[in-house]
Amino acid sequence: MRNPIDDVTTPAVLTRRWAMAIQALAKGHATPGQQVEALDWIVQQVARTFATEYRTDPHDHAFCSGRRFCGSQIIAAINSKPEELPDA
Repeated sequence: MRNPIDDVTTPAVLTRRWAMAIQALAKGHATPGQQVEALDWIVQQVARTFATEYRTDPHDHAFCSGRRFCGSQIIAAINSKPEELPDA
């Protein structure tokens, strides 16, 4: 049986709890716990940042690489030192 994460077009699993966290975040009402959950869902489930991106099909591989790159950018921002970054 194939793992659903192997199909690059399968959307991330969305539970009621994650949906509520994402919606609260979007409205600016998220609790600290919901903020963490929403970000974790984006990085882990949507971007699949820490999953293996290699696929034998070059298009699938490129899709997974792009998805993972987005998650990596979020992680880089989380780990950045704002005082060392330029002002906008």
